[in-house]
Amino acid sequence: MAQNVAQHWRASIPTEPSTRSYWHQQLDSNLEALTEGELPKSADYVIIGSGLTGSLVAYDLARTLPTATSIVVLEARHAASGATGRNGGHIKPGRIAFFNDWKERHGAQVAAAQVALEKANYEETVAFIEQEQLAEEVELVLLQAMDVAMNQQALEKLKTAWENLRRVGADTSDMQFHQEPETAEAVRIPQCLAAVSYPAASVWPYKLATAVLRKAIGLGVKLYTSTPVKSIDKAVYEPFWTIQTPRGSLQAGSIIHATNGYASSILPELTDKLVPCKGHAAAALPPKAYFESPLQNTYGIHWGDDYDYLIQKHHHARPLIYGGRDLVGSGDTFVGVGDSDDSTLNNSIAESLRNFPFETFKDWKSEENETCPGDTQVWSGIMGFTIDDFPFVGRVPGRSGQFISAGYGGSGMARAFLCSKALCQLIRGEEVDKRIPSFYFDLDKRWTTPETISAQIAEWKAMTAESAV
Repeated sequence: MAQNVAQHWRASIPTEPSTRSYWHQQLDSNLEALTEGELPKSADYVIIGSGLTGSLVAYDLARTLPTATSIVVLEARHAASGATGRNGGHIKPGRIAFFNDWKERHGAQVAAAQVALEKANYEETVAFIEQEQLAEEVELVLLQAMDVAMNQQALEKLKTAWENLRRVGADTSDMQFHQEPETAEAVRIPQCLAAVSYPAASVWPYKLATAVLRKAIGLGVKLYTSTPVKSIDKAVYEPFWTIQTPRGSLQAGSIIHATNGYASSILPELTDKLVPCKGHAAAALPPKAYFESPLQNTYGIHWGDDYDYLIQKHHHARPLIYGGRDLVGSGDTFVGVGDSDDSTLNNSIAESLRNFPFETFKDWKSEENETCPGDTQVWSGIMGFTIDDFPFVGRVPGRSGQFISAGYGGSGMARAFLCSKALCQLIRGEEVDKRIPSFYFDLDKRWTTPETISAQIAEWKAMTAESAV
């Protein structure tokens, strides 16, 4: 029985076809043309995955390694077709939303370090976009995040997190606790009881990843789309690895795994240590009131046990981009865990997402509103969750010359930039950015723990059932 559970929570390779996200309506035709031609016989570095992590690593290495170094990026589908091209479009650090959970599970010191990392990651990501002169292209908008409490349970959790955050000495100088009723009016959500605000941003994530990829390609990096990796084997000649794809094999001196929730598809030792989890997101056209005066915040909407997130685009049709609604699927917090198929939707979640803005925002539903739930585009995407909540960054145990940065727990935009930068420092043999918590890199210990995610979930469900009796 345990064997079946473990096998269930090993990812497949990315599915084809897949649901179409809002961000994929404007695909980069030049990158999409990179499906033809033979694979090179060998490369010094092969990066698997072309999302934000893969593109950042490719660009960083191409800028800093000797010009003769060969770097290849392999992508199973089209460029940035995974989680980067399917997320909520916000760069929102988890400065309070998950602090209680981190503190309870890992202690105050680890929780504070994680908060500091995500704050720094936000700042560095925005600085990078501006330094590379990509702000206009990727539609960067700087605004405030609002973590909103929608009921009494959520309010108590938000208050406790706020108090704990200040108690551990975290930097809250740019944060503010907002009480109702003024808050409800400001965020345009009548049900809101309180909120905590702090700096955040919105962005077109697919365009960010592909813009960075183009810069890497300009430095000599080779991108091959429609090239899923089927397996990695030890090559006859040390220290190379043989990468098998439907288009042939490729010898690699070093391999970087940037596949997030799909990592276990080619690293079977990650089965039940880094598991895929299907989430859902949506894009809804706004009514006149929200088109003329769009929301000025990104949102984390807290319901106690459930959590939704959203932004509103300030460009073009100004759609609301949002996701979550996980408990609607079956009443189970863990719906979607183990599912790596983004070609399908959970119908209950999709219906709830379509109704969400009409049920949540003031004046979204009005006589002048020509939009309806049927106009909403819904898609799915695959996140990656690790055994202990935090990304796996560093050398792959037992596989000399292989590296990984994956398992962002649904918070890739809040973690990926600094994780990718640190991984490149490690690859080059440099001192690694000390803002990255040291336990991120302790993969020997974290991967060999007898604990599994399926066992954790079974234990949690048993405890919940007992407390409900």
